Amino acid sequence: MRGISSITLSSLLQSEIEIRASLKVEYGNILLYYYKYEKSLRAFQEAQALRKLNLKFTGRLGYKTKYQTFETAQLIVETQAQEVPQQNDAADPGIFFQVEFSY
Repeated sequence: MRGISSITLSSLLQSEIEIRASLKVEYGNILLYYYKYEKSLRAFQEAQALRKLNLKFTGRLGYKTKYQTFETAQLIVETQAQEVPQQNDAADPGIFFQVEFSY
């Protein structure tokens, strides 16, 4: 855990960006619930711009459960961040910087 003396202006600004992006995603989800698709798309695009993410949607055939006997279409979202956050606390198990997928 970081102490107060290690908090800098850039870390505060980065935290504000993360909070704004999270709020935009939540707002987009609420709008989707009420079928406001155009507004939700704008909220998701704003969150994407704040976090500087590149998204690529693709699909693949696969099994959804281990008991399924036939393949169905699976949506796959590939993401790439332009900025990789620096890991400040290596002991924090809740921070993941690399995700591995099994196909």
